[in-house]
Amino acid sequence: PLTFWLRMSKTNKSNMMSRKNFKSLCREAMPRCPVLSGVAGEQLLDSVYKSITLGTNAVWTDLEQLRASLALKVELNEQIEDLQDSIKYESLDEKPKYERQLRAILSDAGN
Repeated sequence: PLTFWLRMSKTNKSNMMSRKNFKSLCREAMPRCPVLSGVAGEQLLDSVYKSITLGTNAVWTDLEQLRASLALKVELNEQIEDLQDSIKYESLDEKPKYERQLRAILSDAGN
């Protein structure tokens, strides 16, 4: 998934991510965010997309910045999931190594 978003970033010269791709990437980056589900989530994402494209969003000035940030969030999600699986399924000797790596990622993400 991340390679798709990064490739899209490089090939999309107009700097305009479609509304559909915007919504998909937001949901992929924040899969457990209940605010993004249902009709209310659709309306929220539409509102955010519109504010960014109109230049009225208080946080994001363009879609490329947001795309890069969300793609990074997707990558972090995947790394965390891989480490959690390793902790769950690897031998007892290997678990501390994966736990250290997971703690390092989580502490870096908080900074």
